[in-house]
Amino acid sequence: HVLPHDQRIAQLTGQPFGAAYTDGLLNQVGTLLDSGPPITALLAVQAMERPADGPQVQALDLLGRKILGNQGATLKKFGKLIGKLVEEEGVNEKMSEFITPIAMLGDQMTKFTTEIGFKGMQNPDDVGAASVDYLRVAGHLVFGYLFARMAQVALREIAAGNADPFYLGKLQTARFYFAKLFPETLTLMRTARAGSQSLMDTDAALA
Repeated sequence: HVLPHDQRIAQLTGQPFGAAYTDGLLNQVGTLLDSGPPITALLAVQAMERPADGPQVQALDLLGRKILGNQGATLKKFGKLIGKLVEEEGVNEKMSEFITPIAMLGDQMTKFTTEIGFKGMQNPDDVGAASVDYLRVAGHLVFGYLFARMAQVALREIAAGNADPFYLGKLQTARFYFAKLFPETLTLMRTARAGSQSLMDTDAALA
């Protein structure tokens, strides 16, 4: 009964469903396709007085469905990639400026996610209030991993005698990112933990 609805969605949006979904996921017997979390997120967006933009919807979907909706299974998969990189380069002094920050954030994300999840069970508004900040922290975890991998390749090429300025440029870009952008994760986690009260208690301010 799912396929006709998917075909209708594809017809209306112009975006077809890929083979990994139609031939893979839909054929996995026993797979639970729970639309509850994303529907809850979209209803929360709809309830807002002003229209929500794309990042807000994406943030609610990320936290409500892709993270909390499967008990963090997706996050754990990515955590294994980070763990493998840390294991490979953890004792490499030249990589420490990249490895140490993502290793720390990787450890913090589990506690951070669990904390937001528990708060959301007590007050669903707290998930909505934290979602954009959470999306940005998760984004930095992904970009941090990719920039660290980029630095890893660049350092190996430079050590092997490759004088192509391309690799030095990649290394300098990674250093800029970790020095100037990645540290904002500390502030974002703090604001995500602030809850929803200051957002919801605005009757007088918006009167």
